[in-house]
Amino acid sequence: MRMSSCAWPDERSALLKRIYVDAAWRGRGLAGGLLDAVVGEAGKRGVPHLELTVFERNNRALAFYTRVGFAAIGSTTFMVGEDPQTDVVMQFGLGRTA
Repeated sequence: MRMSSCAWPDERSALLKRIYVDAAWRGRGLAGGLLDAVVGEAGKRGVPHLELTVFERNNRALAFYTRVGFAAIGSTTFMVGEDPQTDVVMQFGLGRTA
C-alpha cells in the first residue's frame, strides 16, 4: 500500500495525488480508511473540496471514488512517452464554500 501526500494548491482545494493498494490487499477496506484520513485532514484545513485524477481506464478506481461520493468534473491529458493518456478529474465536496 502506498499513499503520497496531498497537495494544497490554494485555500479552496486539496489535491490527492495517489493512493495505491497492492492487489493482494484490495477488498479489505484499506483504500476507504486511507481516504477517510485524507478527507479528515482536508476538513481540518477548511477546504471546501478534495480533488483527484483517475486514469480513464481504471474502472475499479472510478467505481470506488464514485461509490464514496466523488463526482467527475472534467478530464486532463498527460503524456506517456509519445502516447497521450486521459485522466478523469473527480471532486468530493466537504460541505464548505470558498
